[in-house]
Amino acid sequence: KVGRSTSSLAAYQVVGMIRTQADLDNLVNPDPNYNFNGDPPMLGQLIYKDNNHDGVIDDKDQAVIRNNNNPINLGWNVSASWNGFSLDATFSGRLNQWVSVGNLTGGVEWNRLWQPWATDSWNPTNPNASLPLRQSANDGTSDAFQSNSDFWWKNASFIRLRSLTIGYSIPKVLCKKIGIEGIKFYASGSNLFTISGFNSKYYDPELRYGTDFPIMRSMNLGANVSF
Repeated sequence: KVGRSTSSLAAYQVVGMIRTQADLDNLVNPDPNYNFNGDPPMLGQLIYKDNNHDGVIDDKDQAVIRNNNNPINLGWNVSASWNGFSLDATFSGRLNQWVSVGNLTGGVEWNRLWQPWATDSWNPTNPNASLPLRQSANDGTSDAFQSNSDFWWKNASFIRLRSLTIGYSIPKVLCKKIGIEGIKFYASGSNLFTISGFNSKYYDPELRYGTDFPIMRSMNLGANVSF
């Protein structure tokens, strides 16, 4: 929109969920024509804010939910040594990064199910679930459950230990006794841990989609010998 950051986020605004028949009646009785892009409301559906108060939820009801989504990139290198021991570490991360996990809404079939869809989605015996009714991606009414909304946008800020190397150099006096210049043993690893509230619930905060190949952790042991 004119006058806004190009990275501003616009989406529907969720104000609740139709958990019971009473909720559905309270929504429909004042306005029998209420619908979401032509689909009538049903149990387990998200309730969207009617910003233009016309009784119909459509693209005109979308609003800016974040003025910008420009993450702050972080980087920190640490090096230290003492009495033959050495440590080198690199941290990186992003703050103010928001990611839509709406791509997980497509994973509702038996062969690609996001676990919370099975354990924490609305159904008649679990009306207080945190997720709406699980709708098939092939269902004609799935838009009312899976459309872009602030319900799916989550804070994906993180700090990651990108690399870590710990080493120990044998004293030169000892090395010369066996006829070599020096020996250094080391252990190194990459992507050893991530501090984030996002990855424990969804997926790695550096991935674009939840179905992308994960960022791998690696560890190595080795020795450098100088003659």
